[in-house]
Amino acid sequence: MRVADYIAKFLVDQGVEDIFMLTGYGAMYLNDAIELAGIKYYAARNEAAVPMMAEAYARVKQSLAAVCVTAGPGSTNAVPGLAEAWVDSAPVLVLSGQVDKKYTTHAARTEGLRTFGVAEIDIIPVVKPLTKFAVMVEDPERIRYILEKAVYLATSGRPGPVWIDVPLDIQRAHIDPENLESFSPPKK
Repeated sequence: MRVADYIAKFLVDQGVEDIFMLTGYGAMYLNDAIELAGIKYYAARNEAAVPMMAEAYARVKQSLAAVCVTAGPGSTNAVPGLAEAWVDSAPVLVLSGQVDKKYTTHAARTEGLRTFGVAEIDIIPVVKPLTKFAVMVEDPERIRYILEKAVYLATSGRPGPVWIDVPLDIQRAHIDPENLESFSPPKK
């Protein structure tokens, strides 16, 4: 199973029936998997509106809302809506596409490097202050753990947005769902 398909199935298993998105190259496997999973998608004309739509949806439905945006400017355009979800304590899961991991500034680990891949930006340091959890998926085998942790944090305690950045090579990587590590919430 592709990681992208696992993510879409995970969303369905969490009761996500709708997703707010703007398709793009950096999220192409996620876009494909969302459609194949039968999740109803609402496409915006700009990524800035997508988390705002999800934030309102989460508050009205009193449940987790999902977002999917592409890499680079797609991710940065989503920051104003993310801030709104943060301030309003809305449980929103943002999935952002990303260039192949080897073309990210995160992987380059070169001080002062602003961007490396085409339409790439290291979005995690940008969104970290506005989320309860923000991570780039670096190992396909960690996807279950990351998704379960993200949903737990988004919906527990004071709700709030979470962000998962998924590089293209991770989106298309094949995994065996039976061998994935799960997340165990901390004991209260």
